[in-house]
Amino acid sequence: MKAIPREQLRELSAMKRNLILIACCCYMVFTLSATSGLSAVLTPLLSRYDAVDYFSLTTTISTIGMPLMTPIGGKLADIFGLKKMLLYPPLIAGILLAILPFMPTFTTFTIVQFLMSLAIGLYVVAPYVIAKFLTDAPNVPKYMGFLASAMALGSFLGPLLAGFFADFGMLSLGINITAIFPFIGFLIILFVMPQTKGDPNISFDGVGAILMPITVILFVFIFDRLPELGWTNPLILIGFAVLIALVAGFVYYENRKQNSGESPLIPVHLFKNIRFSALIFVGMACFCYLAPLLAYGSTAAYELMNADSQVVGFFPLPRTILSIVLPVIVGTWAGKKEKNLWLSILITAVTAAIAFIPLVFISSSVPVWIFFFTFAMCGFSESFRSVSITPTAQQLLSLEDLSAGTALINFSNSLSAVISSSLAAYLFGINSNPTAGFRAVFTMLAVIAFLGALVTLTLLRPKKN
Repeated sequence: MKAIPREQLRELSAMKRNLILIACCCYMVFTLSATSGLSAVLTPLLSRYDAVDYFSLTTTISTIGMPLMTPIGGKLADIFGLKKMLLYPPLIAGILLAILPFMPTFTTFTIVQFLMSLAIGLYVVAPYVIAKFLTDAPNVPKYMGFLASAMALGSFLGPLLAGFFADFGMLSLGINITAIFPFIGFLIILFVMPQTKGDPNISFDGVGAILMPITVILFVFIFDRLPELGWTNPLILIGFAVLIALVAGFVYYENRKQNSGESPLIPVHLFKNIRFSALIFVGMACFCYLAPLLAYGSTAAYELMNADSQVVGFFPLPRTILSIVLPVIVGTWAGKKEKNLWLSILITAVTAAIAFIPLVFISSSVPVWIFFFTFAMCGFSESFRSVSITPTAQQLLSLEDLSAGTALINFSNSLSAVISSSLAAYLFGINSNPTAGFRAVFTMLAVIAFLGALVTLTLLRPKKN
C-alpha cells in the first residue's frame, strides 16, 4: 500500500476513520487497564516472588517508563510515520503484559514490567496526534473526548477484572486479560489504516534522547526521596545542583540543535510562545491533584472520620463515571466555538479549585460524603480538561512540531504528578498534627488549581475581534 501524507487521512471514508478511532480507543483502554489492573493485584503478585518489600520500587519502575518515552515516541512518529507507531509499540506492550505473570523470577518480572511501560510511552501520544488528522478542527475535541472516555473506562476495567479473576484463583488471567485490547487495535490499524509517510528531513536526536531520561530519572529520584530526607540533606542539595546543570545543558543543547536547522527531541522554542507555556502550566495545575487526592483522601477518611474501607473504596466512583460519560458530550460542545474551548479550560481550573475548598477545613466532624463531592467535581474538571488543553495547544503548533508538542503536553502532566506527590508528602510530614497535615495538602491543591484559573483568565482568554 502506497504511503500517504498524514494530512490525507481525513480523506478516508467515514467508516475507516471511525475504525481507526476505535483502534486508538482500544489502545487507550489498554493503557490504563494494564497499569491500574496490575497495581490492584501487585501485592499478591509480588508475594509469589517473596518480594512484597519491593512494592514501592516496583511501582516507581513501572510508572517512570511511560513519561521517559513519551517525547521520544512523538519524535519517532514524525520519523517513521503514525501507522508504525500505532502498530508495533502497542503490540509489543500487549505481548509483554500477556507474558508478565509467567516470569520465573522477580528480576525478570521487573524487567518485563519496565519494558512494557517503555512501550506504552512510545505509542501513547500517537492517538492524540492522529485525532487532528482524522477530522476537521471543530470535531477534534469530540475525538479527544472518546480517547479520554476510553482511558477512564480502562482505569475502571483494569482493577475490576484483575480483582475478579484473582478472587477465583486466576491471578495470571486477571492481569493479562486486558492484553486483548492492543491486539484488536493492531488488527484494525494493520488492515484499515494506510501507511503514513515519515519526514526524511527529521533526524533522531540521540544525545537529547540520552540527556532527557537521565534528567527525568534524577528528577524523580530527588522528589521521591525529598519527603524522607528533607530539603537540607546534602544528597538532596547535590542532586538539585546536578539537576539544574543537566536541565541547563539539555536546554542549551536542544536550542543549539534547533538554531542549526536540525531536529531537537524537545522543541524548546515552543516555550517562547506565552500561550503554549500557559497551557502547559494549566494542564499541570489541573492534573497534579489526582495522586495526592487518592493517597491522602483515603488516609484522612480512615484516620479522621473512621470511615469504613468499603465506603473509602467507592470514593473514586463518581469521578470515574463522569470521566467515562462526559468527555464526548463536553468535547462536542467545546468544538462548536473557539470561545467554548477557552471556557472549557476555565471550567477545568475553577471546578478543580472548588473541589478542594471543603477539604481545606477537614476535621473529624466533617461528614465523609464530602469526599464524594470532591471526587465528583474532579471528574467534572477532568472531563473538561481532557477535551480542551491538547486541542488548544495543537492550534498553536505547526505540522512539524505537532507530534513533539503534543508529547510535551502529556510529558508535563506526568511530571506534575511526581512534583505534587512529593510536595504533598513534605507538607504532611512537617506537620506533627495529622489534621493540619491533611489541610496543608488540600490547601496546596486548591491554590494550584486557583492559579491555573488565574492564568487561564489572564493569558489564555481569546482576543476580541
